[in-house]
Amino acid sequence: MISNKEVFDSDLCQRVTLKRYGSGSYVDGIYQPPTFTTKSIIASIQQPSLYEIDFLQSGEKSKDVRKIYTKHELRVSETRDGYQSDVIVYSNREYRIIQLKDFGDYDVWSAFMVRLYDDI
Repeated sequence: MISNKEVFDSDLCQRVTLKRYGSGSYVDGIYQPPTFTTKSIIASIQQPSLYEIDFLQSGEKSKDVRKIYTKHELRVSETRDGYQSDVIVYSNREYRIIQLKDFGDYDVWSAFMVRLYDDI
């Protein structure tokens, strides 16, 4: 297992942008999409292993999938609070968080993310 110190070594980390969406709302019966805030975070972005890709849902396996490690809390839409998944801007491309692992005891968040707009 990789230690916290190794994951956040300056050679492995880079600054990426976290886009955090709020929840949408209805105004006069018309849905208003959520707005987002941006924050610069330090993260380690890696290619997942074939073993790890095996555990993703079928539709996600053929997409551009990356793994992210960061000390910043990440959110995925399955949190039942009405919010959308976080989006990470990495190498001028947007990636949506699809699966989250909380290693809170180690102050590390790990997640899988897929590239949005894969056809572009």
